Amino acid sequence: MLGDLKVGLTLSGGGAKGAYQVGVIKGLAKLGMQVDAISGASIGSLNGGVVASASNLNEAYVHLDKLWTELSNLQVIQANPSSFLLFLQKSGLKFNGALIRKAMANIGLEPSHFIEERGVLKEDPLRLMLDKFLDQEALNSGTPLYVSVYESEGFLHDIVSAIPSLLHLSNGKDSEFFHIQSLPVDEQKEALLASAAIPFLFEPKKIGGKIYSDGGLGGWKNSQGNTPVTPLINNGCDVIIVSHLEDGSLWDRNQFPNTTFIEVRPQANISRNTGLLGGAKDILGFEPSNVQSWINQGYQDTLHCVGRVYKALSSRKKLSDSKTVLLDSFKKNMDADEHLADAMALIKLDS
Repeated sequence: MLGDLKVGLTLSGGGAKGAYQVGVIKGLAKLGMQVDAISGASIGSLNGGVVASASNLNEAYVHLDKLWTELSNLQVIQANPSSFLLFLQKSGLKFNGALIRKAMANIGLEPSHFIEERGVLKEDPLRLMLDKFLDQEALNSGTPLYVSVYESEGFLHDIVSAIPSLLHLSNGKDSEFFHIQSLPVDEQKEALLASAAIPFLFEPKKIGGKIYSDGGLGGWKNSQGNTPVTPLINNGCDVIIVSHLEDGSLWDRNQFPNTTFIEVRPQANISRNTGLLGGAKDILGFEPSNVQSWINQGYQDTLHCVGRVYKALSSRKKLSDSKTVLLDSFKKNMDADEHLADAMALIKLDS
């Protein structure tokens, strides 16, 4: 809480650039901030799970720092050969079909196995990190956590449907928001992984009988799926800190005129790779040097973006507290004056 204000924290998506949010949490802890509710999209959901299960932001930073250090030393990008071959088959790529069929046979797959959607990358490293660093019991008694997910119709359909939004022709289908603590325990981690399941790369997840993937897909035109502030507003948050993982996010605070936002935007270029595939390399670039530089950048940007606003809000709170103390003092003095007047009246009557 910030005085009587309820504070929310939104962690947007951006793949490996999510290391930046470790620095954001470090900065918020340094400033003495507390948060009352959290929302996340994609990698922000996984980070949000760790933050929500911690007793305070200092502890959350320590856990996230260890998580990302280990993550950067793992081989996070691990191919799932069977899924890639099945993707080629479903995509209708007929060239060298005999070679594809032979490769599938060598790993024990038949064409009929392509009933289930699967990612071409293994989720094992992410699941391992969740199992190690996310205390599910603490999560269920911790800070309320909301994550954005996107109801999938198959990754090819999902990606094609997003194209009009990317071209600013339409807004696309909206993401949905799950309150993690309200889900059955066995679906909570699955929902976090679903929110981070980038189509084609990672396998979508079944939650409540429906299939969901990366929450950042919804509402591309205004980034509402990737910047899920709505559940925090509905939760009654007065101030929401928003962590962006892009230099120029499309998200616009003016769509929510009744809520105060403190945005943490990269003050310098957050990209670590250039060229045609630079963006994709950033999303999948879990190298130790990238991770540490993003953490440092997030920390400095948070002190810059949040520090001044937080000091102003704190000063306003202190002024309000001083006013309250002063009014209480006036009231007590008025009560004392009334008692004194009553006593003097009794003295006059006795005389």
